[in-house]
Amino acid sequence: PVIRHTKEHMSEKVVIGNAELWHGDCREVLPLLNGIDAIISDPPYGMAWDGRVTPGANGNAGGKSKHFGETIEGDDDPFDPSPWVGFERVVLWGFQHFAARLPVGTSLVWIKRTDKAFGTFLSDADLAWMKGGHGVYCHRSFPQAMASDRLHPTQKPVDLMAWCIERAKVPNGGLVLDPYMGSGSTGIAALRLGLRFAGIEIDRRHFDVACERIENEQRQCRMAV
Repeated sequence: PVIRHTKEHMSEKVVIGNAELWHGDCREVLPLLNGIDAIISDPPYGMAWDGRVTPGANGNAGGKSKHFGETIEGDDDPFDPSPWVGFERVVLWGFQHFAARLPVGTSLVWIKRTDKAFGTFLSDADLAWMKGGHGVYCHRSFPQAMASDRLHPTQKPVDLMAWCIERAKVPNGGLVLDPYMGSGSTGIAALRLGLRFAGIEIDRRHFDVACERIENEQRQCRMAV
């Protein structure tokens, strides 16, 4: 892939094929981007979660996840969605934490447990707000990302983010922006759907992981042609 490194406004940009990845603060990078067709993101919710697993109804005593002790930058403050709601197409996960700051829209539900596993630990599902409409739509998957090899504390599965992109009706060849990119699942989903991607991540560790995952995805796409 063609990879370029530039420094703008104290941010680093890496270009890998159809993906433009930024290491920096999304509030500083946003003015540098043009032609954004959709915001698809899983932002920090303001939970200050440290990877601890709480007790569950099935007798689970709680404990520590793989990422116990890690926190996500910005997760200790209430999330402000105002920079993003003005875009034409928007999907933001975790909206139950900041619903009072959002207009009425569509609710997306990710069911991440089998029926028998409801109430075992953490949440049975996650919620996303999608701009426009009033409906409620569900997606069910049991991702490998929930297992011990998860690369990010709140990593979302690629198929879930692809579903979000499709629900948002991003036009062919459009540009998807994830301003809280994490390990890059949204980017992989966008590329698999033939879209362009821009991702921003403030945490250097997660940015490097996203670059590696997206470079691997681009390589596999070229090999498949």
